[in-house]
Amino acid sequence: MKICGVHIKSKDALFALVDNAGNIPAHVVSSTKKLTLGNDEETASLESFLHSAKTFFRENGVEKIVIKIRPGGHMQASPVTYKIETLLQLACQQVVFIHDATVRAALKKTNSIASPQTCLTYQRDAYEAAAAHLWSLDRK
Repeated sequence: MKICGVHIKSKDALFALVDNAGNIPAHVVSSTKKLTLGNDEETASLESFLHSAKTFFRENGVEKIVIKIRPGGHMQASPVTYKIETLLQLACQQVVFIHDATVRAALKKTNSIASPQTCLTYQRDAYEAAAAHLWSLDRK
């Protein structure tokens, strides 16, 4: 199963493709590593982002996306990140949300989900979210 981990930060959706062939998460290198939402108040920018996301998911055979939940409280996420989240939900049929605590717990229990060298630093959170989700599926 090929999934896309997503970490939303500011106006960017940071992507990391992960394939679960052989029950071991493997990073899939892609030329597209992030999408940026231009002017979030313009319909054309929103439509362009949605089209780019759909195209990326289709061209890469993504079956599911795993979005890392953004922090609340005093570290509240900006309204733009919620627009990005909504657009991503419209772009893919299967969407799963994963909490940072779940990712940290998975990292403690197994080293097979640590981000590989092929994963760029800013993709690490997205990769770990996807790998932690796959790890939690294997435990069920």
